[in-house]
Amino acid sequence: MRIALRPSGGRGEYELAGRQGQIGVDDLLERDLLFKLTPELTIDGHGAARRVQGKPRIRLDDSREYNHAYAFLAGSLLMPQPKRALKETTTDLDFVRRNQYAVTAIDIDIAAIGPGAVDLRPTTLWIGNAAGLTKSVEVAPRMAVVQALWDKARTSSAPVAAFVRDHEAAVVSGNHHQIKEAAEALRQELENDGDVLDELTAQLGLEGAETGVSSAASAVPEAGLDDEIDPNDAARRAVAQWRKSVVRSAEGRAFAKKVRIAYGDRCAFSGDVLPKLPHTASAGVDGAHILPWARYELNTVKNGLCLNKLCHWAFDAGVLRLDFSAGEYTVSVPDRVQEEGAPAGMTLSYFENLQGVISADRLPENPADHPAPAYLQQLNSEVFG
Repeated sequence: MRIALRPSGGRGEYELAGRQGQIGVDDLLERDLLFKLTPELTIDGHGAARRVQGKPRIRLDDSREYNHAYAFLAGSLLMPQPKRALKETTTDLDFVRRNQYAVTAIDIDIAAIGPGAVDLRPTTLWIGNAAGLTKSVEVAPRMAVVQALWDKARTSSAPVAAFVRDHEAAVVSGNHHQIKEAAEALRQELENDGDVLDELTAQLGLEGAETGVSSAASAVPEAGLDDEIDPNDAARRAVAQWRKSVVRSAEGRAFAKKVRIAYGDRCAFSGDVLPKLPHTASAGVDGAHILPWARYELNTVKNGLCLNKLCHWAFDAGVLRLDFSAGEYTVSVPDRVQEEGAPAGMTLSYFENLQGVISADRLPENPADHPAPAYLQQLNSEVFG
């Protein structure tokens, strides 16, 4: 589905469009719109979609008190401040600058729907200028970098760190105006009216981070309007995207190394020890995040698992599940996977043989490094409902 900027008057109107699975625009009308930036961080949009002259326009509870999603999402992602009116933006090639672009569309997944509200997961911002140039901003990888910056700023003495901490506090508060002000204060500190992410990562020592902004494209694709994936499957897709986003960074790679050392390069699920050898390019095990989006202790060993390549894929895909109960960690193949796997011809015997309690020798020697039960519980609620 999509929140799209439609021509109407001077500035244009934002409205809902498209479908996700069996859910259409009419199913979301008159519900409060909540925006889920990560599985643990939701911002109240303080508005709802209502039929106005037959169109599903988004109306704010109070336009003086609150901003449309394009504004507080841009601020949360540390994008330059956008304009609402596309015609008032620049025609330059370098348009990702303060007040020089507009957010023309926001692709969204439905995270949850209730009688009075709907949780929307923004996946892509489409930004453009008056010349018709368009770029995409992928929310998951960019938000992962923003959160990593927050994590770095907590212990950094760099002058910019205080501004990053203020930005975190504003986004977590969900106050639309504070988000905008904090992002602008950071931009002024850097004296940069463009995309500040590269400069921030350099100043806080976060190397190898990606901004999530694409090169120029010709138009916003229509493909984002309709998505046949139902909300439950979309949630699993989002979890996988978050894991990949964090692992790509230098911080993610350092985390993975710490996890492999703590586990002695032993897969927690299979028990296989697969270290890197002098003639191999890499180890046969990965350091897998449980909750890569966690705002605190993002890259601690207790937020990870050491898994072989196949088990890592299975854990990310929801083919294998890990639970903690009565002091024991238990691996299982969910019923849904077993029901869907056989008709698809999927070989499940390898995973079924891994089911059961994980022995103590497959876990780190330090109990503080064992997988955090609260993180597993949160992950399982996101992936399996």
